[in-house]
Amino acid sequence: MLDKVRETINKYGLLDKNTHVVLGLSGGPDSVSLFYALRELGYEIHAVHVDHGLRETAARDADFVQKMCADTGVPCRVVTADCAGLAKELGMTTEEAGRKIRYEAFCEEADRIREAGHDVKIGVAHNADDQAETVLFRLMRGTGPDGLAGMAHKRFEGGHEVIRPLLDVTRAEIEAYCRANDLEYMTDETNEVPGYTRNSIRLELLPFMREKYNANISEALCRLAAIAGEDKDYLQQQTEAAYEQCLRGSVLDRSSLLEFHPSIRRRVMMKAIRLAGLTEDVTYERLQAIEEALGRDTATRTIQLPRGYEVVIAFDEVRVKATEDAKDARERKILVDVITDPEDVRRILQQIKEQGYPEDTAVMDADLAASACGVPAEQLQEVIVCRGRQPGDFMFLRGGRKTIKKLLGEMKIPSDRRENVTFAARGSMVLALSEETSGKRRYAETLRINDKTLRILTVKFV
Repeated sequence: MLDKVRETINKYGLLDKNTHVVLGLSGGPDSVSLFYALRELGYEIHAVHVDHGLRETAARDADFVQKMCADTGVPCRVVTADCAGLAKELGMTTEEAGRKIRYEAFCEEADRIREAGHDVKIGVAHNADDQAETVLFRLMRGTGPDGLAGMAHKRFEGGHEVIRPLLDVTRAEIEAYCRANDLEYMTDETNEVPGYTRNSIRLELLPFMREKYNANISEALCRLAAIAGEDKDYLQQQTEAAYEQCLRGSVLDRSSLLEFHPSIRRRVMMKAIRLAGLTEDVTYERLQAIEEALGRDTATRTIQLPRGYEVVIAFDEVRVKATEDAKDARERKILVDVITDPEDVRRILQQIKEQGYPEDTAVMDADLAASACGVPAEQLQEVIVCRGRQPGDFMFLRGGRKTIKKLLGEMKIPSDRRENVTFAARGSMVLALSEETSGKRRYAETLRINDKTLRILTVKFV
């Protein structure tokens, strides 16, 4: 197993020797094996254990993790949360709430380590069997080709890279590694309850498929994920090029769009929809309605999207916009710019030094912002969107990561005016916000300019 982990780290560039790892340590065999494998490979580990408040044996697991870390000299942070309460408050499942709690805890610890001057990534212990279950789960829910790619070896969450060094290792190999090294671990009894969909897939569906159809079904599903992942990367490259060819100012050119294959067209439309501020809940049916409207001869046609957004096809222009009734878009607008010319950068830095920050514009280090957003600095203008408040929003401040709900309270913005706040955001990470009535603004303090700034990101509220 250790050789596979080393090979995966090297193949996908998951870690450098000096990178610290915030490890999600549940105490189960997967996370325990990853804990010892990373230590054996020489990486600096910071463990985070989350007690979701859902099991009577949770305290046992927390004690086990703390003792294991104490015995090996690894720092450990234990977070206790009311997962069921959060799920009820936000209107989500306990699984979704648990994931939210875990990754907030991981990111907060990663923030602390980054502020101490270290490179840091978040490590989670998903394995090859988890990958097979994920692909099958998504397939049954009607996923598209991108969903068949399953989990990636690395992705971004809350401004940090999340890595999966065990994604090419099977559960059997993990258990063998634990036996060979006399490693103790805890067992989550809820993993053996088939009432949860994923548990049912693992405990009932996959064993049935192995017995009746294909003894190597897990390997086949992982192979499908690898192939789909490569296709996804290629199609994304083609989509970026197609989008640039179709873009005419702030609209898409309908004739140019129709020159592309339907697969690329749908992806271009999804990119335009995301840039307009709608990042989820766009169904295949809505995309198909857009596709049909593009091919019709009618002069103007409007396709309604969730949350008050719509696609308007008028003659040869295709525009995605938020309606006046959209909860998270009331004539809000931001201007995003990346300044690279050294003379302009020096001039702006000098102006700020002499006059302070401008009132209507957030000025940030473009390279720090690019790292937090998980894209090259040249793509910041594409991924930073203007929108209203959404559940799970947060901002990086000097004291660490803070939820927007708490921040708005500290800014003394009344609850009846919080829907008027404009956000410049990448996913759930808010880079800047502005409340139009009072003119109050806050910017991500950890991304602000410094003595080493070479490129500048500006976000202006207009």
